[in-house]
Amino acid sequence: MMTGILVRKPVRLPATQRNPLLLLRSFGIFLKWLSDRSCPVYVVATANNIRALPVEFTRKGRFDELYGVYLPTHAERQDIFGIHLRLRKREPEQFDLDALARKTEGYTGADIKEVVQLGLKLAFRTPTCRSIRNAECRRRVRGLAISY
Repeated sequence: MMTGILVRKPVRLPATQRNPLLLLRSFGIFLKWLSDRSCPVYVVATANNIRALPVEFTRKGRFDELYGVYLPTHAERQDIFGIHLRLRKREPEQFDLDALARKTEGYTGADIKEVVQLGLKLAFRTPTCRSIRNAECRRRVRGLAISY
């Protein structure tokens, strides 16, 4: 039987409370456990910036495979906006998807979904926004990526 372990990102502490020695010790204990374990264990670890990890973590043999999941490109962000607008019965052609994609550089697909959901909610809260086709509503939705 194989056991699974998920290594998650620790809570981010303010700079005044960080202890680099404690972090190195924790890494050391984990690396020792990785090399000394006697039973099969499936380990999944995530990192926002793999280059920031100590080299001991990323050398060959520590993990069987390293996978990269990258942020969507400009064209992919446009497609994601289109998908989420269609799911909400809106016509993507009525929106400036190019501008939305430019303003959401660095956003994940989940972030873009939230922008669309929030944009539609905010647009319909305004009494003058009876229809998303209204030019003022479209302007408000387009501007959300800036303030999100």
